[in-house]
Amino acid sequence: MRTTTWSRLEPVDLVVAAALTLALQAEIWIPGVLGAESVTEDRLLLSLTSLAVSIPLVVRRTHPWPMAIIALGAEVVQQLLTTPPEGLANLVTMLLVCYSLGRYARRPRGYAGILLIAAVAFGVGQDLADNTFVLLVLGAAWSAGLVVAVRTDDLGALELRRLAATRAGAEEERLRIARELHDVVAHRVSMMVVQSELADAMLERDPGRAREAIVAVESTGREALAELRSVLGLMHDVDRASLAPVDTELSRLGEVIDEARAGGLPVTLETTGTARAVPPAVALAAFRIVQESLTNVVRHAASAATTVRLRYRPGDVEVTVENDGPVLAAVRPGHGLAGMGERATFLGGTLTTEPLRSGGFRVCATLPTPQAVP
Repeated sequence: MRTTTWSRLEPVDLVVAAALTLALQAEIWIPGVLGAESVTEDRLLLSLTSLAVSIPLVVRRTHPWPMAIIALGAEVVQQLLTTPPEGLANLVTMLLVCYSLGRYARRPRGYAGILLIAAVAFGVGQDLADNTFVLLVLGAAWSAGLVVAVRTDDLGALELRRLAATRAGAEEERLRIARELHDVVAHRVSMMVVQSELADAMLERDPGRAREAIVAVESTGREALAELRSVLGLMHDVDRASLAPVDTELSRLGEVIDEARAGGLPVTLETTGTARAVPPAVALAAFRIVQESLTNVVRHAASAATTVRLRYRPGDVEVTVENDGPVLAAVRPGHGLAGMGERATFLGGTLTTEPLRSGGFRVCATLPTPQAVP
């Protein structure tokens, strides 16, 4: 829909312009009203020029320059051709015109408004003192409008930055939740597929072991649902106290190792250094990196022997997942590796992934632990 100038006019400006028009006309035609001096000559000329002073205020927001030029020009014409009553209405009108020029004129061109006001001040005054006084009064109104405009622009810029930061934060939260969902679903489902295949293969030869695999599928499925509820709960402002407590001791690595073993993956866990509590974000990142790495082993290296090494060092912890699967000439990076890298980088750490010459693949993450966790 096309926007016209009239559709952008403010109703309050129509009211103000009408009120000042009536007041100016009253000063001319009603002697002594609003503190104006009585005039007996050139009333018709004053009446017409007063219309040119007040009516342009209707467009003071949308067209401040034309408004100011017409209104201030008409004021100068009045002073040159006759003697205006110069009452309160005339003063208020001039102040509003100058304020509107400073408030709504676009910068940097709007700064030239003071030159127009100076020209008017020296056109309506009787002497230098009178000119200076008019310049100070009208210039103060223009300066007030300019200050309000600059302040409004600053507040608008702050609001835009706040909205941008809010959008960025929301996007970052969506990406984080997406990574969590990927880690949960990819690992758990991969384990369930492997365990189901094991159950199918052992159903006739070893029903007992097949039953164990089926029980493991059920357990893995329940754990996957629990983690999904926990992750999705973040999107619905649930009470954080109702979620599972955050692990800070990396003890959950044993759980993911046990799950991988139950799925038929020969994996061992080696820990060196003195175990200690670490920041929750570090614990979660280490857990997810190991989880995703074992999922990749299941996908790409079948049942290759795998070693998970957890090393506590002063200032950081190092997690390494290494398998002896087939030699990989090239590894195509996917969402899993990218997600692990993002987790490590976010914490100020590093992640290296590389195929081994002797076969297999290594993932090594170094995660800083800047402060102890009580």
